[in-house]
Amino acid sequence: DAVELCGRLPLVISIAAGILEQQHGGVVDEAFIALLSEDHGEVLREGEHGDEMVSIEDRLINASLNSYTGKDKNQVEQLFLEFAIFPEDVPVPLPVFDALAPMWAGRETKRPHLKVRSWVTALVRCSLAVGSLADGVYQHGETASRLQFTLFIEV
Repeated sequence: DAVELCGRLPLVISIAAGILEQQHGGVVDEAFIALLSEDHGEVLREGEHGDEMVSIEDRLINASLNSYTGKDKNQVEQLFLEFAIFPEDVPVPLPVFDALAPMWAGRETKRPHLKVRSWVTALVRCSLAVGSLADGVYQHGETASRLQFTLFIEV
């Protein structure tokens, strides 16, 4: 049922797996199925702007972001949106994150690079980014496309 609700899309299944691990202890239960079935009206594209699978992907992306419960939740969500500046499926090396850290974490923040590194790690744990700090981090192509579309709409 969970795979069907994910539209059998690899990206969506991967994100759902991250939510399953983080929030449901790896057990597919009625609550998890209900989560996949929910529509909070937070989709980025629907109808003429996208296809029928967009709302499924967007629901899972939103659910995955909501699964992160750390005190810096807003910053993790903002960093997720900032990923739109990078090309899809291209690993972003650690020095790039370190260079952008003062802008993202705030110039007055002590050791902003450590904060941004922890946020990047949170995105990887939530299956919204792929890779590692050692080898570079990137977003799935479909996720990057969604973010770039959102960025385009906002501009």
